[in-house]
Amino acid sequence: MDDAALPFPSSVCHACMHLQLVRSKTSTFLLCRALAVKYPRQPVLVCASFEPPQQAARPK
Repeated sequence: MDDAALPFPSSVCHACMHLQLVRSKTSTFLLCRALAVKYPRQPVLVCASFEPPQQAARPK
C-alpha cells in the first residue's frame, strides 16, 4: 500500500517507529505501541512519544 492510500496522511504516526498498521478487509487502523491509548484519535499532529524510525548504523 502506498503512502497516499494510508489514512490520515498528515498524522505524525506515519513517521514514528511505534506505529503498527492493523488492516482488515475494509479498514486500516493506526495502532501505537508506545501510548496507553492504543488507537489515538487521528490525525495526531504532536506526540510526546514520537520517535523516528531507527536507521541502520553506517560503517565508518
